[in-house]
Amino acid sequence: MDTLAVILLSISIFPTLASLIKWDDWWIRIFDFPRVQIAVIQIIILFIAIWLIPYFSLTYIVLFAVAVLSFLYQLVKIFPYTNLARQQVLRYKGNEKSNNVSILVSNVLETNRDASKLLSLINQYKPDILLTLESDDWWEAKLSSIEKDYPYTVKKPLKNLYGIHLYSKLELIDTEIKYVVDDEIPSIHGYVKLRSGRKVLLTPNASKSN
Repeated sequence: MDTLAVILLSISIFPTLASLIKWDDWWIRIFDFPRVQIAVIQIIILFIAIWLIPYFSLTYIVLFAVAVLSFLYQLVKIFPYTNLARQQVLRYKGNEKSNNVSILVSNVLETNRDASKLLSLINQYKPDILLTLESDDWWEAKLSSIEKDYPYTVKKPLKNLYGIHLYSKLELIDTEIKYVVDDEIPSIHGYVKLRSGRKVLLTPNASKSN
C-alpha cells in the first residue's frame, strides 16, 4: 500500500513540475490551465496517501512534503483569480467614450470549417478589434468579407496551429510580426490609435500607452 501511496503522490506532483518546465510543447503547457481541477485532485490524493501509508519513512515524508508544496503552488496561482485577491483591472468610470475600445479574441481551431458562428459574433458585437488564433488560409478567405468594416489588418496564416490575424476598425500604427517565444510562433506588435487620438501599445504582456 505504501507503493501505491508513492505512485499517487508522484502523479500529484507531476502537473506542477510540468508547468514549471520552460517547454512549449502542448502536452506540457496544458498543465498551466486547469489549476483548480489539479488542486482538487492533489488534495484528494494527499488524504488518500495518509490513509494508505502504514508507517512514515523518510522517503515518504519528503515525497509527501513535496506534494503539499505542489498543492500550495497551485493555490498561489489560483488566488489572483478569486474574490479574495486585489482587483487588478478597475472598472472604468467616466464619459470619455473616445478612449473606449472593444476587442473580440477568438481561437477558431484551425481544423474547424464553420466560420458562420464567428461571423455571427462579429455581427452581433461589432468589436473595434478582432484577433483570431489558429487561423490559416481558409479562415483568412472566410474573414475577407469583414474587411470592408475592418480596413486595418495584420495577417499571418499558418498551418501549425499558430496562425494569427488582426482586424481593426481603428488605425494600426507601426505593426509588425515578431517571433518572441519560438521561430514558429508569431505575435503581433504595434500601436492602435483610439478615436481620441491616443495610441495604445498592442505588444503582448505590456500596458504602456502614450
